[in-house]
Amino acid sequence: MEEKFKLTLQEDIVKHFSRQALLLSGLLIALFSFFALVPQQYGIYRDSRLISKTYNKFVTHHERLLRDLSQGAIQQYLSDKPVERDVYRDFYSARSSMTVRSNLLVFNAEQDLQLMTDNQLTPLAQSLQLKLVMKQSSDTPIKSTVIIDGEGNHYLAMIAAIKARNRLVGYSVLLINGNDFLTLLKSLDSRYLIFDEYQSPFLSNSDSFMMGSLGKVDETILTKRLIFSKQKAYLSQTSSLAPAMTVTVYRQLLPITAMLIFALCLSASIFAVLLWQSKQLGDKIATKNSVAIETLVSEMEAVSKGEKRSIDLKTEDEFSYLAAQMNQMIQRLYQLSRKALLLEKERQTFERRMLEAQFHPHFLYNTLETILITSQFDPKLTETIVLRLTRLLRYSLNHDHQQETIANDLAIVESYLQINQVRFEELDYQLTYDDNIKEIRIPKLVLLPLVENSIKYGYRYRHDLVIHIHVKKEAGYLWLSVEDNGPGISEARQQQVLANLQTMDSHHGVINSYRRLVHQFHDVELQFNRTGLGFGITFKVREDNGV
Repeated sequence: MEEKFKLTLQEDIVKHFSRQALLLSGLLIALFSFFALVPQQYGIYRDSRLISKTYNKFVTHHERLLRDLSQGAIQQYLSDKPVERDVYRDFYSARSSMTVRSNLLVFNAEQDLQLMTDNQLTPLAQSLQLKLVMKQSSDTPIKSTVIIDGEGNHYLAMIAAIKARNRLVGYSVLLINGNDFLTLLKSLDSRYLIFDEYQSPFLSNSDSFMMGSLGKVDETILTKRLIFSKQKAYLSQTSSLAPAMTVTVYRQLLPITAMLIFALCLSASIFAVLLWQSKQLGDKIATKNSVAIETLVSEMEAVSKGEKRSIDLKTEDEFSYLAAQMNQMIQRLYQLSRKALLLEKERQTFERRMLEAQFHPHFLYNTLETILITSQFDPKLTETIVLRLTRLLRYSLNHDHQQETIANDLAIVESYLQINQVRFEELDYQLTYDDNIKEIRIPKLVLLPLVENSIKYGYRYRHDLVIHIHVKKEAGYLWLSVEDNGPGISEARQQQVLANLQTMDSHHGVINSYRRLVHQFHDVELQFNRTGLGFGITFKVREDNGV
């Protein structure tokens, strides 16, 4: 019986190590694959960045050239018919500073060719494709697309519709040959394709993924990171360039057959070594400690499954000491796990509440609508609103400091009120604080939820809303108050807010402000009171707890 049990335990240990061997083999294969792919992926990423940077710089310069010509010499040429050399002079003068050669075509509103810098482009200038794209560009500032001539040359066409006195007078077209742009990217190790929204290639240093008689780009490379084609594997990355243009960068991986053979041989070797080692180790453990190990394994399995919370093993030897130490470790891990879960839950909840305590998103929508309206009749007022909104957003979204001085924080609150005064002309406010407390630090925008509530609920009852904000230090306490001439909060609602102060379930702005103050000062009291103005909410904070 003992020999049978020994053999059984020995087999169990071998099976266990066999599974571990398989897992380790798989892990090593995964690591091999990972380190085989990382250099290639990094090279693709690096080349993609270089292509994007080069192309965007290239497009930006030519868009500027096209825009300047279209709004200057070409517009005058189409409208007033001066001599052509003014257009040529401006074009060649601007093009001389560029590394890639381009050619200019000018058409009138009826798409008749008026001017051309290279007579060899005449067939391309008369193509139906170019005229169709010109028609589509009437409502866009600059439209880019790829056009292929009869000789198979690929051109990037940048088209601008030219208008004078809101009337279309013609089109200007810049044509850039893809072979000219290719010289800027000679140093790249990756293969790449630059093509438009119709999968027409502008530039390519390989034809691996071209298909059809028109030489379109195979759409399968746009959605896959790993591509298998003709018994070859490729790693690719697709990203957007200028409007309606896309770049795909790819590299060929090692041959799939060789990778599979190597991976299988590596896995078999590792598995064989670990299996032999597991048999040797299993025999020794089964011979000397079969009973203790069996008990220890079964107890550990019960603990891992959650059936028990401690190991019950009394062998009066090292295994008993080991079990006791493991029990202590399990208990500490259990306690730490519970604490970590509670802390994480509270942290996430507090962070969410803290963010919610910032200004309401509807304020942004309303402010943007106000900017849209004022921009039509008062640009100076629009500029003032934008500057105040920018200051408010930058202050709110900066999480480097969760506390700020009273002076700085109330200045931001005042910006918020000034923005709202544009929307609500009868809104009035008063903001006061003592000079001796202006450097005291409080949670950022802690009073903003109260001000938001005053505006939100006060305007339901009256349009001549007045808001008073007071901050003072008295008798060892810091008093932060917001009052308005609205109806205030009902007695029942006040009791409900006070009852929810110690819970995390309420999204009320007053409670959020209270909890943020408690997080910093600990000793905070919330007060509701009727004032001469109307209704007020006050936070009373003990000065010696962080103020």
